[in-house]
Amino acid sequence: MGTLDSREYDRLKGRNFKPYSAGHRAMYEKGVAITQRDHEGGTANIFEAGFGIGWGLEYMLAKGVVNSYVGCEPNADSYNWTGKQVVKYNHEGLWLKHAPFSPSMAEDLVRQGVAPFDVAFCIEVIEHVPMDEQLAFLKGLYQMAPTLFFSTPDIDRVPKEGVRTTAEWSKLLHRAGFRSVEVDRSQWTHLYVCRV
Repeated sequence: MGTLDSREYDRLKGRNFKPYSAGHRAMYEKGVAITQRDHEGGTANIFEAGFGIGWGLEYMLAKGVVNSYVGCEPNADSYNWTGKQVVKYNHEGLWLKHAPFSPSMAEDLVRQGVAPFDVAFCIEVIEHVPMDEQLAFLKGLYQMAPTLFFSTPDIDRVPKEGVRTTAEWSKLLHRAGFRSVEVDRSQWTHLYVCRV
C-alpha cells in the first residue's frame, strides 16, 4: 500500500498544500457523524486500515469519538509522522501499528481480544492493494467491526484499468460478508457504509 509519506507532505505543505482534499475529509466527517449518532454521541472503539498522515485520527480525537483506536499503516514515514502529530492528545487508548494490514493481522487482533471494534475505517486505501488480494483484505475488515466506512476511487468517476465500478465494489463488500452496503455518492469519491 502506498500513502503520502511525511517528507512529501512537508514539501507540499511548504507550497500551501492542504493536508487532505475536501473529499477525503468528508469521508471521515460523515463516518464520525454516523458513529456519534449510532453511539448516541458517545465514544467508540475504532480500527483503521491505512491511517496515512493521520488526518482522520486527529479529526476523530478532536471530535471526542475515540474510546480506543488501533490503526495500521505500512508506510514507515507516514507512521512516524502520525505518531508525532497525535502524541499531543495524550490519549491512553491509541495503538499505532507499522505493518501491512492482512487477514492474519485481523485474526491476531481477534485472538488477542483487541478486536472486534465498534467501527472500522478504510479511507482511500484499498486501491493500493493488488486486485487479487482485495477480497481477503475486505474479509479481514469484516472480522474487525460491525460497521465499516470505506471509500476508494471507482471507474464511474475515474475510468482506468484496475479500478472497479461502484456496483463491483458493492458486490465485493457483500462477498466479504457485509449484509448492508449503502453508497453515499455526494462526493467525488463514494463513501460505502457497510454493516454486518
